[in-house]
Amino acid sequence: MKCTESVIQRLKNVHCYAVTPFKTDNILEIDFDALARNLEFQIGRGVQVIAVGGGTGEIGALTENELEKLVGAAIQAVGDRALVVACLPGNLGQATRLLSRYEEMKVQIVLTMPPVIRGLFPSELDGVFQYFRILGDCSKIPLMPYNTQSWPAEFIARLAEIKQIIAVKDPCLVPHEFFK
Repeated sequence: MKCTESVIQRLKNVHCYAVTPFKTDNILEIDFDALARNLEFQIGRGVQVIAVGGGTGEIGALTENELEKLVGAAIQAVGDRALVVACLPGNLGQATRLLSRYEEMKVQIVLTMPPVIRGLFPSELDGVFQYFRILGDCSKIPLMPYNTQSWPAEFIARLAEIKQIIAVKDPCLVPHEFFK
């Protein structure tokens, strides 16, 4: 429990959602040197929480192996100077396989995409809840679901029933249920 409390404290800081750089001569290959430079730049300016492989675009474009390599490179470049947030796609099979790999890498927290298309609000949230429950049951890594679906306040409160969920990333659109 002490590790989770430490992660919660570290999350109370400046966050950055890093863009994955690709090589200019081969846009299908991650530029790990550019990634290290970008992370150094962010840390040098006070960023203390950095998500990599996120939902802005990369998570749908990178393979599981690429996400694993990206997270590993970020952890190596950052060390303990910032908290690296690994990301999980909204596909249960991919997410559970990556969780296992992230555990081996000693990832401290993961940002978890919901299991449906972003921006759409499912009329029935039980499947979404079960998705996050399964992820919580298969790993000890703390989870931070990404509310891309405008979840009602009651659903966000229900997520607190899942022990591994310690935070929610929310776009905070106004008016927004999250503020309830």
